Amino acid sequence: MEYIFLLFYCTILQSLDKPHRFIYNGGKKGEMTVTTTLSALLHTDCTVMDLTGVYITAQAASVYDYSKLGRHKHMIYYCEKGTRHYFDAENRPLLTIHGGDAVFAADGANYISRIEDGDAPESGIVISFQLKTPEGEPIEITDTFRLLARDRDRHLYRKIMHLYENILQNGHRLGIKAAFYDLLSDLLTHDADAAQRYSEELAPAIAFMEAHSERQVRVGELAAMCHMSESSFAHKFSKYSNGISPLQFRNRIRMMKAEEMANDANLSVESIAQHLGFYDAGYLCRSYKKHTGKTLKRQKGEGT
Repeated sequence: MEYIFLLFYCTILQSLDKPHRFIYNGGKKGEMTVTTTLSALLHTDCTVMDLTGVYITAQAASVYDYSKLGRHKHMIYYCEKGTRHYFDAENRPLLTIHGGDAVFAADGANYISRIEDGDAPESGIVISFQLKTPEGEPIEITDTFRLLARDRDRHLYRKIMHLYENILQNGHRLGIKAAFYDLLSDLLTHDADAAQRYSEELAPAIAFMEAHSERQVRVGELAAMCHMSESSFAHKFSKYSNGISPLQFRNRIRMMKAEEMANDANLSVESIAQHLGFYDAGYLCRSYKKHTGKTLKRQKGEGT
């Protein structure tokens, strides 16, 4: 009897992370709908439908009210810069996001988002979509609203921009879907809570790498800045950065700075390479290509 109960209990636990089917009364009579959580979505066979991308800018006092009708389609929103505040249908605070944060809101979610008076203009990218099973059944996600990531090294920003540009340019459907699934997989495996939890502890090391990305620094030195052992620092940094090492983190910062500096027509590629601690311009360009898959753009009129 105890064995049967234990088997039954384990079966229930295993089923919690699996998709479930039920009759959805809000749709067509008898329409079958699959329900799942965001975590279980990683193991759900699904197809993305009605995928759209919009770049938005919002001024202070802008309000988006989905408290009564709910939103249409699932949404991933990446805040590029500024601050946005979210509230539930009763106007109780849910979350405040800043540049580099990504949130999810499910189809039908009831909430309000706004830019408060006095806030700087805010901008970001909205990816809207529906999900269906291979049999065409709609997929309902029970996590109605959730913070997905705090993307401090802008790794996810490049992915969402790649998806947005593909949608904007009306690229081939297979490429757009591949970019979407790649982004979704990264977002769902990103531990936003850990990133927030460890950000203050790791702040001295992160600030140093951002301010002195041209300098080579050992992990032991970074750990000492945070008053941690090397092993503790490495563990917490991995949780904070979603699995990348301090060296990879530093290199991503250098690539971002190279991209920003390349937009300054007064700087040559050679001077950018020197400023960022690269051996020469050729090594910078090869590194940039390796890390981003793109060629470092040069401004017209720049010396060759």
